[in-house]
This record gives sequence, C-alpha cells and structure tokens, in this order.
Amino acid sequence: MEERFKINALEALLFAAGDPLEMESIAAILQINVSEAHRLTEQLAQEYDYAMRGMQIMQVGKKVQMTTRAQYFDYVQELFQEYISSKMSQAALETLAIIAYRQPVTRPEIEAIRGVNSSSSVRNLLDRGLIAEAGRKEVIGRPVLFETTERFLMLSGVESIENLPEYEALSQQTDPALFAAAQEQSENEPTGEDIEE
Repeated sequence: MEERFKINALEALLFAAGDPLEMESIAAILQINVSEAHRLTEQLAQEYDYAMRGMQIMQVGKKVQMTTRAQYFDYVQELFQEYISSKMSQAALETLAIIAYRQPVTRPEIEAIRGVNSSSSVRNLLDRGLIAEAGRKEVIGRPVLFETTERFLMLSGVESIENLPEYEALSQQTDPALFAAAQEQSENEPTGEDIEE
C-alpha cells in the first residue's frame, strides 16, 4: 500500500470515527506499526495546518481525532447555537469552566465560587464525559476531586489544559464576577445550607 493511499485511508478513518481513535487501533486497521501510524498522523496534521483547512488533526495522549479548527468555532457555534443552548445550561458551562481552571477541585469549592448548589451541573458534566473523578481531597470528609477529561480537550480543540485560553478571554463570555472569584486561590470551604440552582 503506497504512502499517499495510507494517509488518505487514515483521513477516512478519522472522519468516519468521529470519536478519538487509539493509535494502536489505527495501526492495526491500516496494517502498519504504531510508529508509522504516528508518522502518517503527523504528516496528515501538517497538511491540514499548512492549508488552514476547516478541520484539524488533534492528538491527545495516545489518541487522535479530526476536529473543527478553533479559528472557525464561531461559525460552527452559530450553526449549532440552538442545539448547544438546549443541551448545556449556563450553570453547567460555569461549572465546567471552574473545573477546567481550578482542577482538581471539589464540589464544595465549586459551590463556594458559584454561590449555589452545583450537584446537578456536576452530574450533567459527568454524564457527558467532560469531567471525571480524580481521587479525594485529604481534608475532613474527603470530598471527591474532579478534573476535565480527554473528551473535554478534544471538544475544546486544545491539546492540553495549558493551552486553554486565558481567563480574561473566557470571562468575556459569561459573568465576569464568577471568573474573578474563580481566579482566587482561597481554600475556604462553603458553610451554611446549600442554595438550590
């Protein structure tokens, strides 16, 4: 199988899969070794980057996925605005932002920032696979810690948490007071009764 054909086959696999593919799976399907799968993936990614295509090839750990390029997010968001707004509440988006920038973080810490009970938002994000449990904090009660997942990175179009946009840029999309509070590194736990969302 010639190299151009392999690259095109890889492109077809990533498009058809939608979800991230393990590099080992790609190698097995194309009947090549893993190092060659990495090389072909990098070459395809460079081709997409050079042409500034609407799609890009994202690698996160040992997984790779075809995603929309961040520069065109506004247009894609416009297309799916009604779908997005109906599926993800503002409360869930706020909770996700706090977890992304403060991780690992506990639910009481999230609620201290938001000022409301966030159990339903956390549950929603867990169900979507955007966050996951990351152990327990070594304090009284040992609350569960939460962190973002590879799925979150893939959907955000970034390769690592370090590549997330600055807080200031993200704060323009929601309540600035929320993000100002989230930036503080306070260790205070919330007190009193939870306030329902």
